[in-house]
Parts: sequence; C-alpha cells; structure tokens
Amino acid sequence: MKIGELSQKSGISQRMIRYYEEQRLLVPQRTESNYRNFSQDDVCRLGRIQILQDAGLTLKIIHSLLPCIDGETIHFDDCPLVLKVLNSEKEKIKRRVEILEESLEILGKYIEEAGFSSIANDSVYDHIKNDHIPTNLKYQSKGF
Repeated sequence: MKIGELSQKSGISQRMIRYYEEQRLLVPQRTESNYRNFSQDDVCRLGRIQILQDAGLTLKIIHSLLPCIDGETIHFDDCPLVLKVLNSEKEKIKRRVEILEESLEILGKYIEEAGFSSIANDSVYDHIKNDHIPTNLKYQSKGF
C-alpha cells in the first residue's frame, strides 16, 4: 500500500510516517518507480511504534526495541540490554503516575477547601470530563 493509504488506515500523518522512515523505524519496500510500498507488517510495526511512544518511550529506545518484537513473537534472548532499558522506562512511568496521583490529591484538597466537599470526594477527573465543575471554578476570561 502507498503512504496515503497507510496514513488513512493508521490515523498517522504522512509526514510522521516519513519521519519514522528517516529514523529507520519503518523500512518500506520500494516499487520500480521508487514509490513506498508498505506491507501489512509495516502496519503492525507502525502500531507498535505508536503504542510504545504513547507509553513514553523515546524513538531511540523504540528503535532498539523493535528488532526484539518484530513479528508475532517477542524474543529478548537476542536483546539483553533492551530488558534493562524497559525496566528503567517502566520505573520512570511509575514515577510519573505517582506524581499525577499526588497532583490529583492536591487538586481534591483545593476543591474541598473551596467549599465543594461533595466534588472532592468523587473523582475530580469524572467531574472535569462530564463538565460538572461549579461555574465559579470554570475558566473565565480576565482579558489575558
């Protein structure tokens, strides 16, 4: 498939797909007229790249990880350093989650101190998501 079809199928811009190719994360075959010809394996690989990037991994780390997870199986026997990197990244993600949980707790306390204890006891995220923030706490333009 051509780059436009891959972009449409994956929801990833053609520009980003070209960037992944520049970074050697994707290596599509080329037709005789030098058009990119992406395979179903490239579609799967692109999905993996997105998942790993969404998890917070850098493209450099993803590049080192992809040879270990190409195809249907994961084989870390040939990639011992990758496991060390993945464990390090996992710890970084855990720390970010801890920071977010602390921030959520602080926000709940602010809301409770402002006199909205019924909201503070519920999930702040649910109230934001469902637009149940009291009107005096919603953003109001002050001219800046």
